Amino acid sequence: MNTWTMAFFALAVAGPIGPPGPRHSSALVAEDTLESLESEIATRSKAGELSEADVLGFTQRALGLGKSAKDAAARAELVKLCYGMIPPGPSPQVDKLRGELWDLVIAKDANEGAVVAPLVAPYLKEFARAAELGKKSKSPEIKAACAFVPLSPLIAARERSEKDTKELVAGLNAIKKAYGQVVDPGTKKPWSQICDDVLFQVENLAVGNFAPEIEAADTSGVKFKLSDYRGKVVLLDFWGNW
Repeated sequence: MNTWTMAFFALAVAGPIGPPGPRHSSALVAEDTLESLESEIATRSKAGELSEADVLGFTQRALGLGKSAKDAAARAELVKLCYGMIPPGPSPQVDKLRGELWDLVIAKDANEGAVVAPLVAPYLKEFARAAELGKKSKSPEIKAACAFVPLSPLIAARERSEKDTKELVAGLNAIKKAYGQVVDPGTKKPWSQICDDVLFQVENLAVGNFAPEIEAADTSGVKFKLSDYRGKVVLLDFWGNW
């Protein structure tokens, strides 16, 4: 075989000579995964505060992973990841993407009580989505958590009107009646106890109320009650060692 024949044969096999083109083959592109996304977010965070563009891009990728995730646990981790990133200011675009991720959870995981219920209180703030999830779910754990969502702002309020207080007490008692024996997977407490703890604060720790009775012993071992000092200025200093 002469030199020209060998050159023509090589060209026919390898294709035309020129600069390499873009890599379109999926085999040559690294597959996006939860682990790779977590790693990139951690690396970027160490370099400095995440920008809105960073959070937006990472949240968009999380949404894509959520659509292809095979189980509720994976989507739950993506929800935590997205809410763990704080944009430098209000971002309607980020909020929209987070809402779409919640829509995926509602559509695919509405009955996964052990996985989804612990996400509701810390991350699901939209009343409409909480109502939708609670209505669709067959899980009492999720239903109870969703019923609690609209009460959260009333609980957190520094001051409440009499109307708001009545609404809060009625809502807590309704949850107790419907789901009192249901154990919340996040706190490991029955909803009767969770509601009673809040009711105690609402009914006893409001500004203007008498402080609950405290019985203890002073540094000399003499027993006393808080009510013994009623009418006097009292400083309560709570401390401990762990």
